Amino acid sequence: MSNCQIVTDISSGLNQVAISATHVHVVPMTIYVGASEKPQEIDEPAEFWQQCSSEHRGTVRIAQPSPGDFFRVYNRLYAEDGSILSVHSSQVFSKTVRAASVAAEMIDDSRIRVVDSGLIGPPMGQAVLEAAALTEEDRHAEEIARSVEEFADRVEAFFCAADLGFSTAMKKKGVAVLTSRLRSMLARSNLYCMTDGRLEPLKGRVRPAEAPEYLVKLLLTDEGRIPEGTSLVGIMSAGADSHAARIKRLLQEANVEVEVEQWTIDPVLGTFLGPGSVGVFAVE
Repeated sequence: MSNCQIVTDISSGLNQVAISATHVHVVPMTIYVGASEKPQEIDEPAEFWQQCSSEHRGTVRIAQPSPGDFFRVYNRLYAEDGSILSVHSSQVFSKTVRAASVAAEMIDDSRIRVVDSGLIGPPMGQAVLEAAALTEEDRHAEEIARSVEEFADRVEAFFCAADLGFSTAMKKKGVAVLTSRLRSMLARSNLYCMTDGRLEPLKGRVRPAEAPEYLVKLLLTDEGRIPEGTSLVGIMSAGADSHAARIKRLLQEANVEVEVEQWTIDPVLGTFLGPGSVGVFAVE
């Protein structure tokens, strides 16, 4: 096994099962619910959507990890031999890379490598899982870092946003502020692809009920097949379990024979897409 420890944050979309199985260290996110000023820590995305769908919907606030949050994790791991590879979401969406870099400098950045994955949410989570698998193969930290940075070129991801007003109404700290371009983009489309760490709009709008069929069509070739070389397909949901189940059935009907995994959309990506959103991604 490699002496490299993998660190990420909740925007990776990893759940507790995946975290326990891979020994990845996840820095939690702080949320404030309702009128309470008392923070709560959440360790996985499903907890966030449970809060949003409760009686507190519309009053949930998020605060991404601070340099101090990363410092505490790094400091604990630093006592052990080896290096630390810290993998985080695209700087287009969040400030976690900057917070992690500050924490690394506070300790000793010669043993801590902070990586901007160029992704966010479940596609980034898949990159983290692949990085964790490479530690089992005794790969060097720098080699694993290069693999993570190259992973974005192997991913194709599509999303259908269900609540376009959610991003402007939600209070958040540490999430990149919506630019005028992104506001305009949200106003004219609810379909997106992920390109270079950004959400880029696709033409047209789709009603949430039609999202499963449309997303599967985007994922498949004109012949209705999964693209050659695809190794894995991911289904993403922000509390839209019925839509996620529909996507899975459609993939089965299309005789998609590669591994299909189901993910929960993380709070950071979910801040832009809103509750009820769904997506799909494929990995070469």
